[in-house]
Amino acid sequence: MPRVPYHDTDSTLSEEQLRVFNHIEESRGNVIGVFAVLLGSPSVAELIADLGGYMRFDSILSPLVRELTITTALSEYSCQFEWAYHEDFARQAGVSDSAIEVIKYKKALEGVSEVEA
Repeated sequence: MPRVPYHDTDSTLSEEQLRVFNHIEESRGNVIGVFAVLLGSPSVAELIADLGGYMRFDSILSPLVRELTITTALSEYSCQFEWAYHEDFARQAGVSDSAIEVIKYKKALEGVSEVEA
């Protein structure tokens, strides 16, 4: 049994958890990954889902800048599960394959020394 329950179905949820589960499912299509874990604290899950939704769908950032920012953070924190989703989103937003490779594998930029970077 996992130390932290993983709530990816609505079968064992409290009333508050179920409300937040439905909220996340409506906005994202499913409840997986970090959201399924965060449902142990429904108020936190809802806040994180709303903040993430705002950053991804309603902020003033262009899709290109948004996905560069997201994939860079995911790479820095080794978030492989989320990376698997956002790599395709980054390509769709216009991030080049070479930029994705640099971010994913934390490669040095050619022609730029560490001091300049």
